[in-house]
Amino acid sequence: MKKYSPLIIAIISVIIRFIYFWFHDEIYDSILLFLFPLIAILFLVLPTISLCQSFERLPKDRSWINISAAIISIFSIIMFFIIPFRDLKTKADIKLYERDMLKIVEHVKNNDWEDDGIGNITLPKDFKHLSNSGQVTVLKNDSEGQVIIFWIYRGMLSGSTELIYSSGGEKMIKDNETGHPITSIERVKDNWYYVETDY
Repeated sequence: MKKYSPLIIAIISVIIRFIYFWFHDEIYDSILLFLFPLIAILFLVLPTISLCQSFERLPKDRSWINISAAIISIFSIIMFFIIPFRDLKTKADIKLYERDMLKIVEHVKNNDWEDDGIGNITLPKDFKHLSNSGQVTVLKNDSEGQVIIFWIYRGMLSGSTELIYSSGGEKMIKDNETGHPITSIERVKDNWYYVETDY
């Protein structure tokens, strides 16, 4: 078993990094801010240590196990720069949860839920996982159409990322922008847009 330990450690490092990057927004929002550096060390620095260990072993033992461990460890470092985790997770979520998201849209259309006076609606428990903050924000809801924000990352003066339902397409989103300049819009599928803002 000891023979395979470098490879096992490298694989575990990749898995840990993937989980960290895939659920980064949820991790960041669900813990106290002062604990975030500790989480970052656990999920980022420890895999980096495994990379250093892999390279330390290579000069002494160039077996396929150590070579594979080194390659996997390198990948665990660079995947942060080459894989758009937030974008991929958003597209995966809409495939998995679009039916439930459309239920929320219908509730908003029917004015079933009250907002807080500035468009934020706190979702019922069964729907909270569909928006990062547990809320959706309604920018428009009238006879002309609906623009509803499902939060991916709700930044505090650092930019936000949103999945927006817009019955009137990209133009309706831009027409109802509320002072948070839009930096990019990408159509995910009919009526759904991946939006980044300079918040």
